[in-house]
Amino acid sequence: MREHLEEIQSKLYAESENMSVQDLAERMNLSQGAHEHLFPKNIGLLLFSKKTQDYFKGAIIDLVEFPDGLTQPFTEKTFEGTIQKQLTDVLAYINNKIIKTKVIKHKDREKSDRCINYPYDAIEEALANAVFHRNYELADPIEVRILPASIEIISYNGVDPSIKQSEFDAGRVRARRYRNRRIGEFLKELKLTEGRGTGIPTIVNALKENGSPAPIFDINDPERTHFIVEIPIHPAFIEDENRNFDETSNDRVSDQVSDQVISILTLCLSPKSRQEMLAFLGLKNHSVNFKRNVIPLLQENWIEFTIKDNPKDRNQKYVTSDLGKSIIASTK
Repeated sequence: MREHLEEIQSKLYAESENMSVQDLAERMNLSQGAHEHLFPKNIGLLLFSKKTQDYFKGAIIDLVEFPDGLTQPFTEKTFEGTIQKQLTDVLAYINNKIIKTKVIKHKDREKSDRCINYPYDAIEEALANAVFHRNYELADPIEVRILPASIEIISYNGVDPSIKQSEFDAGRVRARRYRNRRIGEFLKELKLTEGRGTGIPTIVNALKENGSPAPIFDINDPERTHFIVEIPIHPAFIEDENRNFDETSNDRVSDQVSDQVISILTLCLSPKSRQEMLAFLGLKNHSVNFKRNVIPLLQENWIEFTIKDNPKDRNQKYVTSDLGKSIIASTK
């Protein structure tokens, strides 16, 4: 507790030198009950206990690296301790092990461009928000997935019902309620989050300034059992030798993805539902997976809706278009 007060340069730090643990906990509003029979509050156990996981088993962060996508092999690292220690440890690991810088030289001008695979500010804000807003009554840990072309941060049990997906899509969220207001206050003191609804714009702007694709926010509507922030990798870090270029498209598709596209087009020669398509790919029925693997095929007109006048119909399915059939034929 004194280390925290020293770090935030609190006036209470000097006074606390001669205080007992009980007195300091009362002054910091981390305990409750009569002075002779004090009990720690949850916020005290989460932030200042030496054995936080004894009281909140799910209060951990799992970082999983999938070098070949959501399949084996993968490596997993678990971060424990107080929640602010977990947060700073994970951010340090990502900053040292995951984040890379690339300098791009150009033939037509002297000045080079510098870009980062994942802007640190975006990751810091997304992960701090996950720690801030997660439900600590649940046993599900925060999960950070390091994928070949993105980082996903997953927290439970989802966002408040008052917040709409359209707000995330617009890049500006105005929260009506905060699940863990005191955690937010401590993280703000440590300068790990700004608060005041600035988190989503910070993520969006950090990626935009880096020249990265826009983030994807998935509130898992209507169930709202979890919340996913997907931070895409900067295009410069996709290996050139694994790219195929379609002369009529801006999309760059690897050989592996091309094989996957042909498989999906073949599957959808007979109409298939969204769930059937994602299950075929070995993926969960999440909107993030749908946006990444199915929406591009719709945009290219390689597959089409079976119910064209109502794309959101609950019975909607997807079928290979004539253009998609010609692509299958050309590969044969």
